[in-house]
Amino acid sequence: MTGSVLVLSRRVCAAVPSPALISLALTHVSRSIIRHLANGRARAPGILTPCRTVASTPKAGARSEESSQSGQQEQEPRRTGAAVRVAASILAAWLALNAGLEVGGLDEWLAGLRTGKPLNEVRFVPYIVTSREQVSPTAFILTVKPKFALDRPDTSPSGRLLSVLFPRLQFPHTSHNNRAILEKAWDHGLWSVEIKQPQIQVARDYTPLPAPSREAEQHDLHFGHLRFLIRRMDGGEVSTYLSRLQVGDTVELRGPHLGFDVRARLGSSDKVVFLAGGTGIAPALQTARAVLDTETNPHNNNRKPSVSILWANRHRADCPGIPSPQGTQPVDISSSSNAITSLLEQMKARYGDSLHYTSTVDDENARVTPPDILRAAGSSSPPAGTRTLWSIPFFSSSPSLPTTVPDRTSSNTTTCKYHSVSTLISSPGRDEPTPQNHCACAGAFPGKNLLMVSGPEGFISAFSGPKRWGEGLELQGPVGGMAASLREADPAFWEKWLVLKL
Repeated sequence: MTGSVLVLSRRVCAAVPSPALISLALTHVSRSIIRHLANGRARAPGILTPCRTVASTPKAGARSEESSQSGQQEQEPRRTGAAVRVAASILAAWLALNAGLEVGGLDEWLAGLRTGKPLNEVRFVPYIVTSREQVSPTAFILTVKPKFALDRPDTSPSGRLLSVLFPRLQFPHTSHNNRAILEKAWDHGLWSVEIKQPQIQVARDYTPLPAPSREAEQHDLHFGHLRFLIRRMDGGEVSTYLSRLQVGDTVELRGPHLGFDVRARLGSSDKVVFLAGGTGIAPALQTARAVLDTETNPHNNNRKPSVSILWANRHRADCPGIPSPQGTQPVDISSSSNAITSLLEQMKARYGDSLHYTSTVDDENARVTPPDILRAAGSSSPPAGTRTLWSIPFFSSSPSLPTTVPDRTSSNTTTCKYHSVSTLISSPGRDEPTPQNHCACAGAFPGKNLLMVSGPEGFISAFSGPKRWGEGLELQGPVGGMAASLREADPAFWEKWLVLKL
């Protein structure tokens, strides 16, 4: 019995197990055990049957030989019985372990021993830097993976044998234990994680970049990869620390922290205009993925929503090849080596005409203007009386702002947590996961178009008014800046829009 199992183990370890091999191996082990059990029971009665006595008196030598043979015959059933008991114990243990893996949580516990603690919102967990790609003189993409994640499935002999004996077992070949957490975050839409500067114990939120394709998404989920667009800022403790990290270094993450549920807030409406300043392009790309990956809305003339990104940068090196809102800058994006512009091009190929993007550059004296926003929003009304903010330095910390305009939206959304402007003012910018379109608005298919703003503090203030602090949290605050001026100029049009500050 033991010899046959060892031979089987050596054969199994010589090749990567497949479902067919697993089934064959388990069948072979079971049949071997049953055969040994059956043989043991069959031989035992015959062995224990008393031998016939011989009438003649045996000689002394014959008596000695018969005594030896009798002793051997008595020991054989004992050995057989012991082998049967060992085989039965092995079979019982194998069945018990597989049952424990199925219902007892043992598999998860074993996986945790190897892969460490999963990503969570309470404690920081270690990640390893796997690549660092410079995309401009001051910005770079940092790719990380869980510290204990496998780069490839476990193909060691012990791992293959465990996979054969315990087909339900996951821990020998599970790359990491964050997949369910990451899937939940990506399904929600907008999310971020904190990255810690360990020397001074300070953390900052960073938004993971989406993958360019479904295949790349599955690859990232399998290996737990996360990518962040980071700009090194003068005096920025966390960004400076991250800029010094090299491949193989350890970095600590905490999260994910879920943001706005953009699909629930959009509802049956179909337009998202995103004003992104600098690295604010990361949440813009998350938003595009969240909105455009959904199925076509049958209640909206079978049209998918559209996402228009207006990306403002300081230097052309940050966005090479991206056309301006006026259609200038004819450089082909595909000729650029900038990873963000390449990602935009790949997402454009993925979503087609549902995704639009343009860029402005401070060095070229170009700014996002009210007409640019109106064109992206689909308004034909001229921005009469709207102040032009071309002269405002969007990336400064204290720009001159237009006066905040009171909300004049209809009263049927005053109690809806998704679409009430008054409720949004005191929101910290996070929505708990809930069924889509679960809101208190009147109408069969409620929703609002979204004007979203993300970037440095001065950029957000200039376009949508500053955030405010309350109860230890950074809250949305009332709408101000250019968005308030646009709403004052055409309240009927902007009544159908929500302004979200990220």
